Amino acid sequence: MWSPSSSWRASRAARWPRWRRASPAGCAGRWRRQARERASSDIFRRSRGRYWWCPATPPAAFSSVESWTLQPLTDFVREASVRLVLVLTPAGQVLAQSGFSRAVDVMSASALAAAIVASTGELARQLRQQPFAALSHQGPKTGFFLATFVTDRGTLVVLAVYDLDVSSLGLVQLFYEQLAADLKAATPKGTVPKQVLAADFERELTDSLNTLFGR
Repeated sequence: MWSPSSSWRASRAARWPRWRRASPAGCAGRWRRQARERASSDIFRRSRGRYWWCPATPPAAFSSVESWTLQPLTDFVREASVRLVLVLTPAGQVLAQSGFSRAVDVMSASALAAAIVASTGELARQLRQQPFAALSHQGPKTGFFLATFVTDRGTLVVLAVYDLDVSSLGLVQLFYEQLAADLKAATPKGTVPKQVLAADFERELTDSLNTLFGR
């Protein structure tokens, strides 16, 4: 069986910087056969006649206020390859998150998501239509997906952000359906949706963020 000599390794290492400049960001050069042997969770891209191995994104950080939301959220992030996810109520109360590292970002995203749900709901009412089930928008590199569904605990909102070179709207929509079904099945039975008064909203949000980020 052939084994590389020290001179071969040295020449290979000398050419590595050139490979790295030619490869997609964060990827290493690999031939097709070697790429196929890699874990299915890794990403492969074809560039300049070569297949590039791009190691899978490190596992995202998950946290939840309601423990029953954690497993469905974990499965969704893994299968849909999304970067950021929030599960919240239409009032902006966060139940679970993935990918966020700062409480202020969660606060901003949840407030914006709740505002979008409220404004589009009012727009649907003005048009005498059913509320919009989902909204999406794509930029040059990133897309977001916002959807609502009904559980025994009331309406829940899912906000997902994904990179277009890793995932797609179709993939996110596909696994969102499974996420919604899993959350509906995991919802504790016999619970009454909690009504949050405007005067208590800030305190409720602060308590949720403290739970999510271990404060």
